[in-house]
Amino acid sequence: MSGIQLLFVGAKKPVSFILANGGTVTTDGNFKVHTFNGSGTFAVSSVGTGAAGSDKIDYIVVGGGGGGGGQKGGGGGAGGYRDATNATVTASNYTVTVGGGGAGGPYLGNTGGAGSQGTGSSLNGTGISTSTTGGGGGSSANANGSSGGSGGGGANGNNGFNGTSGEGNAGGGSTGSSGGGGGGKSNSGSAGPGGTGGNGLASSITGSSVTRAGGGGGGSSQNGSPGSGGTGGGGAGQSGNTAGTAGSTNTGGGGGGGGNVDGSFGALGAGGAGGSGVVIIRYQFQ
Repeated sequence: MSGIQLLFVGAKKPVSFILANGGTVTTDGNFKVHTFNGSGTFAVSSVGTGAAGSDKIDYIVVGGGGGGGGQKGGGGGAGGYRDATNATVTASNYTVTVGGGGAGGPYLGNTGGAGSQGTGSSLNGTGISTSTTGGGGGSSANANGSSGGSGGGGANGNNGFNGTSGEGNAGGGSTGSSGGGGGGKSNSGSAGPGGTGGNGLASSITGSSVTRAGGGGGGSSQNGSPGSGGTGGGGAGQSGNTAGTAGSTNTGGGGGGGGNVDGSFGALGAGGAGGSGVVIIRYQFQ
């Protein structure tokens, strides 16, 4: 038998998958999930060979939510929301930026300031370049709100503000002195007084269903009914002598509009801050 060589014809290459690090890493069956609650790097050291889809990822990118308006203000719009499946990655570094939520509008005596726009989030590297817009700040009695991933709600009889196509929806208008709801990923905020924030979008990218990018509820007059926040982290609007509720952290939820305040309660009429954004990446690892 000396000198005889055995030849295996048609042998398959061993299956391999993505190797990467960065963010907080969890597992869901045969998949790894990298969650970035703050900015960082998704570092891909190698990609798979020998299996279809072994160099593919799914991701969601959510921007920071907008702050709600002060003193009967509109709700803040949710941060922009983008997602993709089966995106191709290479062995390289991907820069992850996670946007912060906007500040709530201040109490300014008999009126209130507009909430600030949140900042966008992004995932950038070879073959992938995606970014979102921060959520729009809610308006208030004598100040303009802003457009954003989803738009802020209107106040004092004014219209809501526009969302960004593919990222979110518009805020609701105001039919009186109280605020409309901020827009969410799935639908627009409803009209005031006390408009409800638009709902966010549910995703099971982490292995369980979580809803993100809900709009903030509108604030209302002293004896009115404020709006609830949209599902997905939207903060509730408030009524008399109460500050708007902040959007939930790492959901991109908009902040709620502040309530109507008499002069002795000052800062309690401020809008709620927007919630920070998040970037989540999922891929098969075995």
